[in-house]
Amino acid sequence: MNSIEIYDCERNISKIAFEVVEYLELHSLLNKPISILDYGCGNGEVAKFVAENTNYQQYTCIDISKKAIELSKKNCRNLQNFEFLCGDVTEITKSYDIFIISAVYHFLNKEKRDILIEKIKHFLNPDGLLFLLTLSTDDKQYYGKGKSVENHDDPDSFIYEEGYYLHFSSKKELLTDFNLLRIEKIKEFFGKNYTKDVEFFTCWILIGKSKN
Repeated sequence: MNSIEIYDCERNISKIAFEVVEYLELHSLLNKPISILDYGCGNGEVAKFVAENTNYQQYTCIDISKKAIELSKKNCRNLQNFEFLCGDVTEITKSYDIFIISAVYHFLNKEKRDILIEKIKHFLNPDGLLFLLTLSTDDKQYYGKGKSVENHDDPDSFIYEEGYYLHFSSKKELLTDFNLLRIEKIKEFFGKNYTKDVEFFTCWILIGKSKN
């Protein structure tokens, strides 16, 4: 591991939201009409920030949690052309210019990650962009502290006492799994868990562009 960026956001917004806006600004795309899928939208803070700083035409929020969807609806209530879907990856049935996958990829087992990657392959528009945030194998907060998954096809995965599944990705794995895209950026960062007060984590930010 070379250098890890330190991220501390006073506004309690995930780093992925700033990455989206920064990339679009850098490439003169902020004013381009775009459609956005926010998969694993959580409380909607990412959606709100991205929508307020881009020229989106359609914004779709998907989360498996009904509570998360309700929070997203509340946080984005003053924004237009929003769609909220409670469900899993099967809810992805149409094409988008941008996929945002923030802090949900690492909760998926290999089968579900593979399905999600297939959805990206089929539903990311030409010149479309993926913005991914997921836990790194270099993470010291959670890595190795659960029960190792007895599946040789999914190393670096653990089940924790609370019953949730966590997978930790290496750079090599991400570059392999997302080789369907042209990787624009892949970078580790160490930051505060914006949903809690004391926990920190090490994550990857990956930005990929459709090769079509």
